[in-house]
Amino acid sequence: MAEKSIFGSENLFKELFYNMSSGVAIYEALNNGEDFIFKEFNTAGEKINNLKRDDIIGKNLTEIFPGVKELGLFEVLKRVWKTGNAETHPTSLYRDERITLWVQNYVFKLPSGNVVAIFDDITANKKIEKALETSVEEYRLLVENAQSAIFYLGLDYKISSWNKIAEEIYGWKKSEAIGKTIDELIPVEFPYDTREDVEKIFFEKGVWKGEAIQHHKNGTPINVLSSSIIIKDDDGNPKGMVTINHDITELHIAQQKLFDSELRFKSIFMDSPIAISLYDSNGKLIDANKACLDLINISDVDQVRGFDILDDPNMPRDIKTRILKGETVKFEVLYDFDKVEESLRAGRAGVLYFDAMISPIYSEDRESVKYYLNQVNNITERRLGEKRLEESEERFRKIFEEGPLGMAIINLDDYSILKVNTMLCTMLEYTENELTALKIQDITHPDDNDKDMELVEQIVRGDISFFTLEKRYFKKNNEILWGNLTSSIIRDKDGNVLYGLGMIEDISERKIAEQKLKESEQNLKKSQKELLIRNQISKIFLTILDDEMYAEVLDIILKALKSKYGVFGYLDEDGSSVCPSMTRNIYDKCQMENKTIVFPRETWGGIWATSMIEKRIICSNGPFNFPKGHVLLSSALVVPIILQDECLGHILVGNKEGGYYKEDIDLLESIADWTAPILHARLKRKIAEEKLRKLNEELELRVERRTKELEESQRDYRNFLQNFEGIAFHGDLDFNFTFIQGSFELITGYKPEEILSGAIKWNQIMIPQDKEKFINKIKQFREIPNTHFQHEYQIKCKDDTIKWVKEIVRNISNESGTPFMVQGAIYDITEQKKFDEILKESEEKFRSITEQSLMGIIIIQNGKIKYVNEAFGIINEYSVQEMLDWPQNGFIKIVHPDDVEFVIEQAKKNQSGSKDVVINYQSRIISKTGKTRWLESFSKTIIYHGGFADFITVIDITESKLAEQKLTESEEKFRKAYYQANLYRDVFAHDLNNILQNINSSAELSSLYLNNPEKLHTVKELNEITNEQVKRGQKLIDNVRKITEIDESEIQLDKVKIGRHLEKSIEILKTSYQMREINVQVNDNAKKKNVRANGLLLDVFENLLMNAVVHNENPKIEIFIDITMEDMENKKFIKMEFKDNGIGISDFRKKSIFEKGIRKDKRSKGMGLGLSLVKKIMDSYHGKIWVENKVKGDSSKGSNFIVLIPTA
Repeated sequence: MAEKSIFGSENLFKELFYNMSSGVAIYEALNNGEDFIFKEFNTAGEKINNLKRDDIIGKNLTEIFPGVKELGLFEVLKRVWKTGNAETHPTSLYRDERITLWVQNYVFKLPSGNVVAIFDDITANKKIEKALETSVEEYRLLVENAQSAIFYLGLDYKISSWNKIAEEIYGWKKSEAIGKTIDELIPVEFPYDTREDVEKIFFEKGVWKGEAIQHHKNGTPINVLSSSIIIKDDDGNPKGMVTINHDITELHIAQQKLFDSELRFKSIFMDSPIAISLYDSNGKLIDANKACLDLINISDVDQVRGFDILDDPNMPRDIKTRILKGETVKFEVLYDFDKVEESLRAGRAGVLYFDAMISPIYSEDRESVKYYLNQVNNITERRLGEKRLEESEERFRKIFEEGPLGMAIINLDDYSILKVNTMLCTMLEYTENELTALKIQDITHPDDNDKDMELVEQIVRGDISFFTLEKRYFKKNNEILWGNLTSSIIRDKDGNVLYGLGMIEDISERKIAEQKLKESEQNLKKSQKELLIRNQISKIFLTILDDEMYAEVLDIILKALKSKYGVFGYLDEDGSSVCPSMTRNIYDKCQMENKTIVFPRETWGGIWATSMIEKRIICSNGPFNFPKGHVLLSSALVVPIILQDECLGHILVGNKEGGYYKEDIDLLESIADWTAPILHARLKRKIAEEKLRKLNEELELRVERRTKELEESQRDYRNFLQNFEGIAFHGDLDFNFTFIQGSFELITGYKPEEILSGAIKWNQIMIPQDKEKFINKIKQFREIPNTHFQHEYQIKCKDDTIKWVKEIVRNISNESGTPFMVQGAIYDITEQKKFDEILKESEEKFRSITEQSLMGIIIIQNGKIKYVNEAFGIINEYSVQEMLDWPQNGFIKIVHPDDVEFVIEQAKKNQSGSKDVVINYQSRIISKTGKTRWLESFSKTIIYHGGFADFITVIDITESKLAEQKLTESEEKFRKAYYQANLYRDVFAHDLNNILQNINSSAELSSLYLNNPEKLHTVKELNEITNEQVKRGQKLIDNVRKITEIDESEIQLDKVKIGRHLEKSIEILKTSYQMREINVQVNDNAKKKNVRANGLLLDVFENLLMNAVVHNENPKIEIFIDITMEDMENKKFIKMEFKDNGIGISDFRKKSIFEKGIRKDKRSKGMGLGLSLVKKIMDSYHGKIWVENKVKGDSSKGSNFIVLIPTA
């Protein structure tokens, strides 16, 4: 905008400046006014002074006009430059060796500080004044033909004469003016003096010169440069006055416009926020605005005036070349002030990024560059911002792609997986493509889905910012992976949800360890319980008589299994079931007649009978159908007592509240197993002593083995805890630790003994703000059984460092259900927290980048554009409202015709929810102004307002496509050039080496024979050989050049007569080899025929003929050229056969002789590139060439080169 305004003002200035009738010169002061240089000079000034503008611009005033000081004008210029007050220099005679003329100058100062002199050649006026003094006739003649208004006034100011120019200037006819006073006709005003002062000077000196304002007949004011003198009679008395007025109205208007233009131009130039500098045609700095001076950190342009921009080492060479060609060049450059420290003398050092545009300002005739205008924007912050943005994006990408946690970006509309990192793929054993084809539900354990989704909804509502959850995932092989999920969401700048972000830590090993710990504890409790029961039962068996023993044992079993009813029975010797331990409440409540505790085999029935008969455990938690009178059981568990496959009895328990489960079955089975041998011993008392001893030994072994297994389990547990990377602990309900294992000292710096001894408390190393939460948790642990939780807080380590830890803890209750201890684990999550912070920061930056993205975004539903951003409008040049107003499928009008079918298909699939879509593709659009733009699109189906929609993001890749195309073209050119260079290198070196060797040999022989008169004829022959080799070298170079030209340019074909080129080539051959006898015969059957060729046909004939001479050792060279017509593949050709009597070409070499000049035999002779050129030319003619033996079967008899050229 600034440039346009500047040039607008400058063009107006030029139009006024160059078309003024007065001469105008603009000067710039040098050395505090010691001299002035010409800055500008108009056309009228050239004419008045008989000078050319280009000869004086930039030169000193005193050099061009050596008499200017004598004239007095130099002092006027100096005063005006210093004071700023305009002055009129009176009419004076200027004279030097070149010109002599009368001039009058009006001098004023411009806002820029330059001085302007407006001058007129008034030599003619001076002649008039002279004439007035000498001759009335001459006066009248001059008056009538003068270019100024001249009129005569009496002492009463009445007009007595009025010339033609006065009529033109004032509009009054002579007849109207004569007799009128000057005040009646054209009243006079004096802009710089009062009338009284003017009249006083006039009558005292008899002359007055200066500016005045008068009016045209129509009232228009007229500025005049007036010169008045008093006319005296012979006695010297005044008798009238003559006034000569020159109309300078146009000059005044031009002056005002010049002032206005200069002021506007200067204001725009100086106040522009763009750094603007002006250079002369040689690249030297003339002026610079404030923004430019601020940019280079100086206060006065004189500090850098004369700086040569074309000699600036920061200027790229190609940019300098384009500037010197007169181009307007826009470019970016990394500007190093240190490189120009001496010449620029700027107050700034270091480097800045500049966006520059250098434009030439041409002279009025457009023949030469007058100035260079340089406009610069400091884009350092933008470039650094872009670099920081790239670094931020790269950090986010690296964190995402290379982070130690599995990460996924989720579409929260349908929970489909959009992007995953390598770690997640490794953890779940899927490929990235496999995972992004799934939804999060597909890999989540069904029991964990609801918890996950509910927490996500809380984040979306804004109830929480993130959540951490332990959940199970399915690997590809259906194995379970336990993960610690931390999830948050990514929002746009308006707070709308964009995506979900999940980070998953693989905690499978920890879960397995926890499970093992839990199982170990359960087994320990179970073993302790079983051991207690066994000890009680053993005591009963050993100390109580049979009649009481069964009831006592059953009582212990009922208490252990929390059952209301029970039976402990055995089989006697005849196989009857005896139940001496049947609980009294069962026996009493049983209403059966003849009830008993002995049940013969034939009377057995019910589940206890089935259990003993089938020797299996029976457990039922449903109601039973019993005969009337039996005790009703709601649940029952029967375990047969079996020893060595012999059923000894059974134990039945019933009506446990809540029913019986596996732990009850295991316990009762264990009791029965353990009881069986004792019972068997009681029943077999006769052999009891021996069997009891063995059974006791077996029991001890089992207990010992069980104890060892338990000890081993505990030892494994201790080993695990000792190598545990966290801290495993037990403690009381006040969190006074009684047991610590793991990495306690590594994490806290304290030794375990310090906290176990009570020297320090765990809550003492917590930071204060986390202690209150901890106290509240302790209260819950004391009061509420089975309480467990996990939380994160900070601790202060022994070395005063602060660490983040994560604690997972639960309370443990005694048999009465009262909490009595806590157990848990503590993990160091400091690094994870740092990672989370980095990720959060990166995510915020990523969100900011996304919000300000230049990518186009479009949502299309049912063929209508439902949403589009401004970025897409910038790409296609339509406004957002225009695109929203398009009818159904109206968006198709901007799609390139070649891409319409594909784009419509993809849009329909995405809008219908189809899975068979191309997510990423490139296509073209036609912008509103008809420009073709390349887009890269990322498309997917989303749910929008309850229906399927096509969500598309696009990037304008037009510049990349063009660059890619240019790169491809450049690579192809380079490949060709490289190929050609290697192709011709060997053969060129080989042939040139042969030529130089021949010349060298000739020169050596000549030097030997030169002083031997008898060998002079040999010297002449050697000289001819040298000349011939020079011609061969010239031909070789010419062939290389022509092959290159054919490779690099398009061949134009015309209608060519073969006869003319053939004759010329024969003439060239004989001239080139004058020392050899050559006979060329031509069958001219088709010499007048035309072919499709060009001027290179001469090279074809010349190379074939020279080849016949060079490879010929006969004293007489015979060449026969046979020309015929031939039809081939429905095309007409001229067939030319060049038959020679040379040394011939072997069949082996015939195959490669035309292959780009590459010789298989490095010893071969001849112009290898010559035949390559012939082949290259024939290919460009769409013709053919090959070689045969002149005599069939004998290659030594000469060659026959055959050429086919299409007819025209």
